[in-house]
Amino acid sequence: MDMIECLMLLDYVTTEFIPSAAQQNKVQDVEYFKSVELILQEVVWKKIKKEKHLYTAIEADGKIMIKNNCMYVFITSMYEKM
Repeated sequence: MDMIECLMLLDYVTTEFIPSAAQQNKVQDVEYFKSVELILQEVVWKKIKKEKHLYTAIEADGKIMIKNNCMYVFITSMYEKM
C-alpha cells in the first residue's frame, strides 16, 4: 500500500471501526481493531521516514502551524521540480 492508502485505512479504523464496535459493546472487536490501529501507525511512521515529499504548513510569521495540538503535514510531489 502507498502512504495515502495507509493513512486512509488508519483513519477509517480509528474513526469508524473502533467507535462502531465500542458502540455495539463488541469488546473483542474493539481490541482487535486497536491492535490493527497500532500496526498501521507503525507502518505509516516507517513510510513517513522514507517519504521525500513532506511539507509542513506554516503561519504567516514562518512558524510551523499547530492547531488543536496537531502539526499539519502534506504529502505531495507537486513541488518536486521547484
